[in-house]
Amino acid sequence: MMSGMAERAVIEASAAPQTRASIATDLHSLGVAPGSVLLVHTAVSRLGWVCGGPVAVAQALLDVLGPDGTLVVPTHTTGNSDPARWGHPPVPDAWWPVIREHMPGFDPRITPSRGVGALPEVVRTLPGAVRSAHPQMSFAAIGPQARQSPPAMSSRADWAKVHPSLASTSLTPRSCCSASGMRATRHCTSRNIELPSRAIVERAPL
Repeated sequence: MMSGMAERAVIEASAAPQTRASIATDLHSLGVAPGSVLLVHTAVSRLGWVCGGPVAVAQALLDVLGPDGTLVVPTHTTGNSDPARWGHPPVPDAWWPVIREHMPGFDPRITPSRGVGALPEVVRTLPGAVRSAHPQMSFAAIGPQARQSPPAMSSRADWAKVHPSLASTSLTPRSCCSASGMRATRHCTSRNIELPSRAIVERAPL
């Protein structure tokens, strides 16, 4: 959730509010098609001020994908690790034994994601969403292919091994959408395009 000051900055930088409908229109124009499997990593604030926040973004994505599409988001839990390696922020050395002893175990049903933005928390808690079991690099998905992702394909490194074709997983994402900036890269053509909606779509070859 954005602080009041952060939200004020987003409002001041926005020419008009984004809505569920306007985001869906932008996604259509970027080539996101009904029935796709879409892997999304986004900073919602980069879209501008969104009426309804990450809930509206999730709804727009599902509207565009339709009942036959599947939405996938990273639900990483990097805090579920050895505190000796923490750096953003680090904790005092004297705390390490306490953290190691008392850190709750990973539970895909309730452990919140960390460092991947607000959208994954919305998606993973939607009725019908499922989450992989990797204790640090899990993904959540909703849609008819959500349960087809193999357990071994649960980390960013695993996805990177098969990107851009993404053909070696039964989930087979055909488009990856990220709203982390103004520039879009299409891996199949290595062509950059400017997007007024401040969204990035990375489309792998079909």
